[in-house]
Amino acid sequence: MTMNCALALAHELRSGRRRYRSARMACRERMTTGRVHKLRKQARHLQVRLELSCVLLDGAAVRQAFQKVTAHLHLLGHLRDTQVQLKRLHSLASGIQGMDPLLENLKDRRNRLANAAIEHLKAPKVDRRLRAVERQLRAMRKSATVEHHRRARLGRVFRAARQRAVAARRRAGTGRAGLHRARIALKRLILMDEVAQSLGRTAGPRKRAKRELQILGEIHDLDVLLARVDKCARRKIVAAETAEALGWLLAPLRAELLAGLPPKRA
Repeated sequence: MTMNCALALAHELRSGRRRYRSARMACRERMTTGRVHKLRKQARHLQVRLELSCVLLDGAAVRQAFQKVTAHLHLLGHLRDTQVQLKRLHSLASGIQGMDPLLENLKDRRNRLANAAIEHLKAPKVDRRLRAVERQLRAMRKSATVEHHRRARLGRVFRAARQRAVAARRRAGTGRAGLHRARIALKRLILMDEVAQSLGRTAGPRKRAKRELQILGEIHDLDVLLARVDKCARRKIVAAETAEALGWLLAPLRAELLAGLPPKRA
């Protein structure tokens, strides 16, 4: 027998909350690249489950929890980008002159973001709000008619996520903004599909989608790095010649990744 969708979502939320809390505690101890990546992954999972909870619930707790987790994601995203940029630039430093000022700037930025994240990740109210949402989901009325309507509402969200991902990829082009929108929409779809499966729904082809997401993620990393280098060059932190050399070096990598993207879906 298929589990009541509100109860299934409560189970998903509870396991997500525990993983999120564990990852937060690990990051507060030490903000390594691997731990930040894991925390962002758990935050994205939790964000989607809260988004779906908003479809079934109408209350302050679920909205506030969703907003707080989303804020954590934005902050951690900047930190993760900086960590990845430092790792890549360290591997290139020996081949390009004038990299030291850029590396020092990124180290300072990483440390500032890490300190800010440690403070934000205390967030005791988030855990309380998440538990409140779980209780509300478990307390929802159970009947065949109500269940049918709930599944129909969730189904519309799942279908909209798929349509949005396909449309974003079709319109993406090769520029930074379009590919970023396609990446975000595809990531959301993959996470939605995971929840859909737990509710007994059929998910899309995940292997192809995850490969596409990986490539889009690597392109995003290069785009963010190039934008950061350009900004540092405009602020005279790094010499224009160094920024130009990095651009020439990274451009072929981006072109190769673009060529490796799967064909656009119909």
